[in-house]
Amino acid sequence: MPRLSAYREVTSIEIAGPNILRAPAEADFPEIAVRRMRSVVLSSAAGGWHQLAADEYPVYAMLSRDLADMAAPDTALQTYFKLHPAYTAASFIPTLSVPMAAQLFCMIIDPRWYVDTRSPDRTGKLELYLGLTPHVQSLVSSTDKKIVTGHRAFKCASVLATWKTKSPAEIDKANPANFLYRIYAHYGGGHMGDLRASQSFIRYIRHNWLAAIEKRHGPKDGLFIPERFFLTEEEQSAYRAHMSAGK
Repeated sequence: MPRLSAYREVTSIEIAGPNILRAPAEADFPEIAVRRMRSVVLSSAAGGWHQLAADEYPVYAMLSRDLADMAAPDTALQTYFKLHPAYTAASFIPTLSVPMAAQLFCMIIDPRWYVDTRSPDRTGKLELYLGLTPHVQSLVSSTDKKIVTGHRAFKCASVLATWKTKSPAEIDKANPANFLYRIYAHYGGGHMGDLRASQSFIRYIRHNWLAAIEKRHGPKDGLFIPERFFLTEEEQSAYRAHMSAGK
């Protein structure tokens, strides 16, 4: 929603998540959306109305492109991707696929849309949206050459293709940055290994993304605390060094 000055110039843009609506179908009726807008009580941290910030712009700029074009990212797309608030954290992962990561960011758009107001630290709503459930993952990870259809299966496969770009046999498991492959191995590989590693990947991205847009870091605010996410001191140190170098 744009705000206009006395000279009819846009001075700011107010945005909110679709979770301000009572049903997805309401998005097709602008008059209903406007009425809902005036009665929203959700805070911006839970997807409520707020002024568009500079670090939110990159994902909308990427969204303006056809998702199919992300398979071959040009200079403009790569620039927007590198400006994304979760880019530095995502680039810590050596096997990251840039086109798939850009597509994933555009699927999520804003992690605040999936906040459970009863338990803000939980990631269940986002994981469900991305199809990260045992059943869907088993279909996606199956070695059977069946065509898997459905929105959640597509999103689940997209998450997997974002971080798992190499065979586990090719991975240097001693590299602290390959923590997702160690999670995969810890759960015995297969679809459960894929699921647990993908869930960890999404939690990693979500918390770093929120920490960046909210400008809140460390144990006091609890958005992303390396000691609570990474299992070893080597992983924690490597992560901190990477994030410091990226600033």
